[in-house]
Amino acid sequence: MPYNYHYDLATNKAKVIFKLMFRWRGSLWRAVYVEYLIWLAAYAVTSCIYRFALNEKQQGRFESYAAYFDKRLSDIPLDFMLGFFVTVVVNRWVTQFANLGMIDKYISLAAVDDAFDDIPEVSPDMFWQDTVSPLYSQEMAGKHVNFYVGSANKADIEETVIANNNKPRSSTDIGHGPWRTASYLNPAFTVEKGELNWNFP
Repeated sequence: MPYNYHYDLATNKAKVIFKLMFRWRGSLWRAVYVEYLIWLAAYAVTSCIYRFALNEKQQGRFESYAAYFDKRLSDIPLDFMLGFFVTVVVNRWVTQFANLGMIDKYISLAAVDDAFDDIPEVSPDMFWQDTVSPLYSQEMAGKHVNFYVGSANKADIEETVIANNNKPRSSTDIGHGPWRTASYLNPAFTVEKGELNWNFP
């Protein structure tokens, strides 16, 4: 989407929804206005032909044709076809999140890798408030903790810990619980004295 609606939705007012409905930039109207004008023009031409160019007998025949096609329209499974296309898109997103398991872990790893362990610059925006109280005590606020790494990065591990956090269900397990497709990423990692080793089976 080329336009960001976050600032418009930040206030909980009744007129906001109407403001968004009639906004032109990045709106649904802008995406479909050509097709909508073509549909209006075709409807206007058909209505003018029916009202001014046809006699009563021809109008009756036109109405019988319209009733026939309206009755036969149910033979075309429009709901099924639209539901199929929507299901394809939704299943794609559901499969992605199901295969990622706990997505927070992968987002954090990507943030650390892309940011090279550097905290991005934070600048005040329109929602900035100077009176916000700190989340931690003064003692904790004075300590340098990189929140991208996490609070357990300096934990003292006594022995080797082996964990496998992403074991999905296969399509054969559909009768035994919620269905889940095979995972694209099934990491088993080993932690030894603070050293992280990734193994991809």
